[in-house]
Amino acid sequence: MKATKKIFALLGAAMLILGAQAVPSISIKSVRQRYPWNNIVDVVYTVSGYALADADRYVVTFDATVGETTYECAGKGGMIPGNGDYTFEWDASAVGTETVAEDAKLTMKVWDLQDQVAATSSTADYEIWDLTDMATAPVYEKVPTFDGVSLQRLSNARYSDDKYKTTKLVLRRVRSGDTQYNLGANASPKVTVGSDYYIAIYQLTAAQYANIVAGNAALEKLINNNGGTSRETTYPTIAKAYVSWNAICGGLRTATKEPDGSTATSRANSDYTQEDTTAWRDNNDNTGDTCLLALMNSKKGSFSGKFALPTEAQWEVASRGNTGTGYYWFADGSTSHYNSNTEGQATLCNYAWCTYNNSNGAQNNNQGTAFNGSPKLVGLLTPNPWGIYDMYGNVWEWCRDTYDGSGFSSCTAAEYCYAGAGRRVIRGGSYYNDANGCSSANRGLNVPGGVHAACGIRLVRVSE
Repeated sequence: MKATKKIFALLGAAMLILGAQAVPSISIKSVRQRYPWNNIVDVVYTVSGYALADADRYVVTFDATVGETTYECAGKGGMIPGNGDYTFEWDASAVGTETVAEDAKLTMKVWDLQDQVAATSSTADYEIWDLTDMATAPVYEKVPTFDGVSLQRLSNARYSDDKYKTTKLVLRRVRSGDTQYNLGANASPKVTVGSDYYIAIYQLTAAQYANIVAGNAALEKLINNNGGTSRETTYPTIAKAYVSWNAICGGLRTATKEPDGSTATSRANSDYTQEDTTAWRDNNDNTGDTCLLALMNSKKGSFSGKFALPTEAQWEVASRGNTGTGYYWFADGSTSHYNSNTEGQATLCNYAWCTYNNSNGAQNNNQGTAFNGSPKLVGLLTPNPWGIYDMYGNVWEWCRDTYDGSGFSSCTAAEYCYAGAGRRVIRGGSYYNDANGCSSANRGLNVPGGVHAACGIRLVRVSE
């Protein structure tokens, strides 16, 4: 064993910060760094005396202090489901593989989420929508702001369970006063979002899509597109792809193939409607079928606001997570560090499914060869500082805006820079892109009827 490759030999004992009500007994049982001394640390903790029926009441978070620096231990796990031993999987990339810290200290905190003020529509920082019954139970939960647990840590700890990637939809609030950026690679002009909005912490999965469109024949057939059925059925938390902007937002299909593989009639880019059109029509049937967003907004009951695709500005503000660089974990944001530097590329792979780890399932969470050259399972890599996953890589994400090659030079307002017909913006890069494509500043485009294996959906909810 080489000491220079070992992050921790031993981490200190736990400290509990308890809510006002009684909590179960919780203690750290073991802390082990995975051999051969990679960045993953497994923290096993023991829970006893747990007698509550509500398994979503308590959140466990961890901090690691190395020298004079304290790191938030982002990772998988964090809820207390009941009595027994549980493993918190911490990605310690922020500490670095060359750090020797024999005296590092680990602090565990337990938060009682029921010991908080109930959230209202004006105070909720998270919304959790029940996709199986949106008409009669539109809001499953609204989670308020409270001291002690950052939104990223709450996201990491509380919303990692697969139910939040299948039957429920988790949206995180972005406040209008939080950020102001020079958006895009041209960095001009400075733009800010004019009102609060909620953005999904995960890319829309195959299971979420299927729950939303259940019973709508036109949208259900997108599941059968290009052989996607077996993979999406086998892996329900895979990012949903093979869906056009038109099918999401309304308009005519312009792709050369229908979802079922049949030949489609070619159409000009201008031959479709705006996103507020409620009908999505394929090339053989102009009677109208409900598009994804119209279907969602008709199901959400009387709750105010509407579901939409993000504008470019909304996407980028959420992507940067209150940082001013193209890569939210690196100071200068330069792509050169990731295109030419092996260690830099490995760092990007902690945050994004990209060309560097697309065919190497063992490198990140053992996704395996079944996912080579295809969308990946969502939420397995490290999120951005706002607890939003896969903002870079996996699949491109459709935006509302019409693409303008000038790159924000004519943009005077953040809400919807380019209206009208034309190619639509896609953002974030995908599993086949390198560091140039997987960044907050890079802009892509696709025809609105385009159906692609590496193009998917991240939803927002905006005020009406």
